[in-house]
Amino acid sequence: MDFINNILSAAAKNGQQTLNEADCYAVFNRLGLKTPKFKVISPKDDILAHIKDFAGGKVVIKILSSKTLHKTDKGGVKVAAKEEAAAVYAKMTADFPEIDTFMLVEFADYPHFALGREILLGARADKAFGPLITLGVGGTDAENLTKKFKQGVTPAITPVNGLNAAEFVANSFIWSYTGGLVRGGKEQAKKEDLVNWVAKISQVMAHFSGESKYLIEELEINPLAAVDGRLTALDGVLRFKLNDGKRSRKIMPTKTGIKALLEPKTAAVAGVSGDKVNMGRIILRNAIEAGFNKDNLFILKKDSAPIDGINCYASCKDFPKKVDMFVVTVPAAGAAEVLKDAAQSANINGFVLIS
Repeated sequence: MDFINNILSAAAKNGQQTLNEADCYAVFNRLGLKTPKFKVISPKDDILAHIKDFAGGKVVIKILSSKTLHKTDKGGVKVAAKEEAAAVYAKMTADFPEIDTFMLVEFADYPHFALGREILLGARADKAFGPLITLGVGGTDAENLTKKFKQGVTPAITPVNGLNAAEFVANSFIWSYTGGLVRGGKEQAKKEDLVNWVAKISQVMAHFSGESKYLIEELEINPLAAVDGRLTALDGVLRFKLNDGKRSRKIMPTKTGIKALLEPKTAAVAGVSGDKVNMGRIILRNAIEAGFNKDNLFILKKDSAPIDGINCYASCKDFPKKVDMFVVTVPAAGAAEVLKDAAQSANINGFVLIS
């Protein structure tokens, strides 16, 4: 990770908060991940002297800028036959006079707009869940295609914390096509190849999300293309910032904790009044009226008879079952003590604090 830190540091000294594509390629290569052969050149360079080092009859010419992220939309990416490369390059240097570096990239020959051949692998920092990994349909039309899919199908998103890369890949929509698992499909890349990409990018995000000098806010590879049976990053974006400590979080929510709050099987309420209808009593009754199993519903209250048919317990450790969702509605002065009791009991998966 020192190599990546050095690249981020050099970019920061240059006033950048986004890496240019050559630096992204360098990061991927350092991680042992595949990119096309590339070379950084200046507008004054003789392009013909460089393209002889590239195989095939075509070469890709790109502007190299940390400010222009969607280069294709602005004419900053051109595929040229080698015999036409000099003329194309001359026009690009004229069209982008502010760009002082360009990049020659080996042309990747594969079927574009074929589902499964182009993958979007992304990662971003989230204030609530920490770094997240995204896996979905890639390519220049990825955003439009994704809007047409049923919500929750693609992209697949999961926290880096506790990630099982192999399981995540296997359950993603896009892998069914890249892996040739659909009827009439053909394997375009090996599963272990994609798992390795997901695992390596996850490691980078985990490292640059806590106590590191720099925080990576977004890292996106689109497309991660299946070329000759190998996954190759054809484009990369990495946004970062200096770590000011404000977003550093040592403990991230677990999948168990998140699932417990979203799909609770057991619940408890603190702050329920036995003689009047207060906030806690309303929440308790709402749960009962919604059909929540009374056998899995408890009240935190000392020396009290059942309320609305629900048993009361003096401490969280006394609940007969581990509680998925603990709703705390006590006055502010007593809330800290209730949460301390919940934490020490090891009997609570997650809590909701009603302020």
